[in-house]
Amino acid sequence: MACASVFPSAPNQKIAVIEVVAEADLTAEQTEFAAFWTHKYFGHVSACQNRNQANVHWRIFVRDNGELVSHLSLTELAVQLDDAILNVGSIGGVFTVKSRLCEGFAKQLMDYAEDFLLQQSEFPLAILFCLPEL
Repeated sequence: MACASVFPSAPNQKIAVIEVVAEADLTAEQTEFAAFWTHKYFGHVSACQNRNQANVHWRIFVRDNGELVSHLSLTELAVQLDDAILNVGSIGGVFTVKSRLCEGFAKQLMDYAEDFLLQQSEFPLAILFCLPEL
C-alpha cells in the first residue's frame, strides 16, 4: 500500500508530501533513508529492555521539495490488557533529519499516523513507543 497526502510544511514553503508505504514495498531510497537515520538516532536499541524490536509493517515518510526529511514506523502488535488480547497499532522510530528540525514534520507525521491507525486501519487504540531518555 502506498498513498500520499500533501500539506504546507511551514508558511511560505512549498508543499510537502506524506508517503505511506508497506515495509515490503519500500524503494531503495526509502530503505536507505530509514536505515541511516534510525541507526543515527536510535542505534540498535529496543524501546523495552530485554525485548526484540517489533517488525515494522508500514513506514510513513515526509518528502519536502523532493527530499526525504522525516519518518515514522508503524507496527501491529497483540497486547494483553487485563484478560483481553487486543490488536493495536504502535508508533515508533519518529525522526526528522537534523537540518530540518522544528519545521513541524514530526507533528504532521503523528497526526497522520493517528488517523491511519485509528480511522483507516480501525485499531481500537494506538501506542507510542519511546526510549526512556527521550
